Amino acid sequence: MSTNLVTTEWLEKNLNRQDLVVLDATMGSISGDNSDLDNRVYIPTSQHFNIKHDFSNSCSDLPCTLPTYDVFCQKVRKLGIRKNSLVVVYDAKGIYSSPRAWWLLTLMGHTNVFVLDGGLPKWVQENRPITISACESKSNVKWEGHLLSELAVDKDKVAMALGEANIVDARSHERFLGAVPEPRRGIRSGHIP
Repeated sequence: MSTNLVTTEWLEKNLNRQDLVVLDATMGSISGDNSDLDNRVYIPTSQHFNIKHDFSNSCSDLPCTLPTYDVFCQKVRKLGIRKNSLVVVYDAKGIYSSPRAWWLLTLMGHTNVFVLDGGLPKWVQENRPITISACESKSNVKWEGHLLSELAVDKDKVAMALGEANIVDARSHERFLGAVPEPRRGIRSGHIP
């Protein structure tokens, strides 16, 4: 495939592929309404990819920071992802947290990973098959990735690049300006200079 997205049509046609792993990477919005997550549905065969609890550094004071490679390996082996697996990630918001799951898997060395274009809302709108719960994996396969450290930078590298690199802040304009309180407790308002 020549893009990082797959269509809902493609996914429905390929749901029974033996090499396919479908991951629900839904996270609640930190500043919006999450009532749409109550009693929600899932794409058949999908498993939870819990970014907040399983695929973040639980020792960090900051939310959703990168897990160590070793912790990632321990958690991801339960999803049954093999070296040749084709992984599709989606979320219940459309495209909110699924790109984060795509990036984490790519960073950790899995290159055959895609985001479902339109996510679960588009899937449901098109009356594609649904289920009321995610699948529980019984797998425990060895993760065969490798950390691609060039895809992430730490605060020291960002500080060294100020004035030389383009830094993009994807938050709302009000949060960028620090005009509204940061919705995450303990996080300062404003932006990188």
